[in-house]
Amino acid sequence: RLKAGKGLHTDNPVSGSHDMNWDATLYGPPVADSWRLFAGTRYAQGNFDEGKGISRHLLGGVEWRPRDLTLEAELSGNHYHGKNRPGARLSTTYSLSDNWQVSGNLERLSRATPLRALRNGISANRGEGGVRWYQNERREYQFNAAISRFSDHNRRQEYTLSGKERLWQTPTLTLDLEPGIAASKNSLRNTLYYNPARDLSVTAALSVDHEMYRHYDTLWSQQFVAGGGSYWQKNQSPGAVTLLGYGQRIQWNNVVDTGVMLNWDKRPYDGKRESNLSVTLDATLRF
Repeated sequence: RLKAGKGLHTDNPVSGSHDMNWDATLYGPPVADSWRLFAGTRYAQGNFDEGKGISRHLLGGVEWRPRDLTLEAELSGNHYHGKNRPGARLSTTYSLSDNWQVSGNLERLSRATPLRALRNGISANRGEGGVRWYQNERREYQFNAAISRFSDHNRRQEYTLSGKERLWQTPTLTLDLEPGIAASKNSLRNTLYYNPARDLSVTAALSVDHEMYRHYDTLWSQQFVAGGGSYWQKNQSPGAVTLLGYGQRIQWNNVVDTGVMLNWDKRPYDGKRESNLSVTLDATLRF
């Protein structure tokens, strides 16, 4: 399983300029029905005002998947700011019913730590919990809450609510409305990484999935995304959020599932609207 992204043009303070990242994980065959081992690597880089930031991560662990439950335990080696530090992750997902699912995640040296923080020698531990409600393929919503403790003594709280509403469907085309609300609070001011005291983002996007070709288990499709909303940051004026995306996806014989997406967005950071153009790739290979 591979996820990768490359910044083509950006001027925002979160990812930096000329940014690139990937996350690759290889899962082994099942052992005793419910167990399997995994190993992987993650990498991120970006250029900031104070210099280039790079982080490298090697990881390995075990997954346990009995009925209705998924549990992963992971150990990692993390290299950033010229030093190596060990990390760990424990995550679980439990299906209460066909409609409800709960999840939890604990991390030492969280993968959600901003690259700019790592570039300046600042790490974060993180705990997260979530609830997902799935009515059917036409409607679903998820709520997540997370707390991060940074090594510079910053405490960050994050809350997100996202969903999907199917508006229109034909045999070869679907149109979904994807609303989202995100809010955060930070205890520390004037940090080297982007760290608003309080902020709130409210967005909605229209997502189109168009099936261009199908033959048995082979599918070729294209995706369009267009949306917008508003972003508020404490001590700053509210600003508009705009986002656009186009991508294509190929699924072949239940073995390969891969897609590429070109994304553009423009949103405020510290009162100034910044734009970001990037391309993302994801691929799942089963063998």
